[in-house]
Amino acid sequence: MVRASAGSPVYDLERAIPEIIAYEKPSGPAQEKPAQLPRNVLITSASKKVRWCAPYKMLLTKLHPECKVIAGDIDNNALTRYVSDEFWKMPRIADGEAHALIAACRERNIRTIFPSRDGELLFWQRSESSSLQHGIDVVVSAAEAVCTCLDKLAFAEFGNRQGLPFIPAAEHPDALGNGPFVVKERYGAGSRKIGLNLDRTAALEHARQLEHPIYHHMYRDKK
Repeated sequence: MVRASAGSPVYDLERAIPEIIAYEKPSGPAQEKPAQLPRNVLITSASKKVRWCAPYKMLLTKLHPECKVIAGDIDNNALTRYVSDEFWKMPRIADGEAHALIAACRERNIRTIFPSRDGELLFWQRSESSSLQHGIDVVVSAAEAVCTCLDKLAFAEFGNRQGLPFIPAAEHPDALGNGPFVVKERYGAGSRKIGLNLDRTAALEHARQLEHPIYHHMYRDKK
């Protein structure tokens, strides 16, 4: 190679650009991009949620014609078994089962999980980082938001702090003034063993049947 004088470049643009293009151009025939693999979706605790399946299927087929909606439930006779693409009789959700569930999801090519029952949201939230490491997205809110929504007292207090029209809740009826009162469990299904239209004495008596009772006014505008 003949060197140029000191301070002057060996190549000018007219010479360099064609050589770069020639170097970068593939020598063989153009390689086709691999086809996108189907990304199946799992709906957990699918039970009777038959209306979930059709919209998900419509959206998934736009991504890939072979994408499947898989309904998961512990009940082998869940109604969604008959309207989903596949059915998975899942084990009960428990903290010790995260790795086994993730492995089972990968076997079924599940890449997105939609938890549909509030009782399992914290499990999936805690498993989110492990799921992501295996290429599985879990559609779940942050832990703080999940905990607030699962705790009916914390949820009511959050709404009131934000100036939202939430019905006040308390751990004792005296904090709410006069009744009548609604008494229900602070955690879990709100309608379980609920007491309605109770005066103070009856509300306190009903609360004895509950694990973590909280109280509301029967009517929001009651003071």
